[in-house]
Amino acid sequence: MRARSWLVRERWGLVFVYHAHLAEDRAKPPLYELPALEEISSGRYAFRGRHEFGDLRMHLLEFPENGPDSAHFNPLHSKMTIPWTQVRMPFVDIDHQARWDTDPHEAHVAHFDNHATLKIFGKLVPRSSATARMTFIGPGGLGVLRIQLPQVGEVLILETHTPTAPLTVRVGLRWFAERSVPRLLVSYVVGNWVSQLTADLRIWERKSYNPRPMVVENDGPVHKLRQWDRQFYEPRPAE
Repeated sequence: MRARSWLVRERWGLVFVYHAHLAEDRAKPPLYELPALEEISSGRYAFRGRHEFGDLRMHLLEFPENGPDSAHFNPLHSKMTIPWTQVRMPFVDIDHQARWDTDPHEAHVAHFDNHATLKIFGKLVPRSSATARMTFIGPGGLGVLRIQLPQVGEVLILETHTPTAPLTVRVGLRWFAERSVPRLLVSYVVGNWVSQLTADLRIWERKSYNPRPMVVENDGPVHKLRQWDRQFYEPRPAE
């Protein structure tokens, strides 16, 4: 009896397994490779921490589908919270200018871009602005989030969503930063992301996956994402 083998890549302190579903596909090259992220492998960016959310009841598609769902940003993400918590800060809001789209050069990649600016007592504070790009590698197992802090540097967060059972996903973060970015500022930035992501996770765990959702204009290009996502799955057999 032969033991089954899987294609493995070790990157950035993590182990990635290419889990081909069909036996005839296991000897073929993977559909895509992981990005190089030379700034980490070269040591230019320093490892600054990790956080585990544990196993959550959710569909893997919830993670990439969150980007096109623009309608949820104002009700869920417009209020500033104390980093690492769900405690809201009074009189401080966040203005989000966000968009999602597929990558024009790599079929397995999609991007979510967001320009965020604080509003204090309803007034925008331009100096507080930061830009973030989440790059989805494949169907949602890995996201590479880059947060640019003007005149300071970049924080890079690796967000992993690992299926462990049907409708069960293990979510974790590892983050790195340019060495010029103060550790306290890195913790503040990542803590804000954790606070926002926690709000999303609470909803994802209570949602039911609908393969044919009815959407309105403000829901964003959800169907475009679903079409992009189908490339990673075997076609359903004809009924």
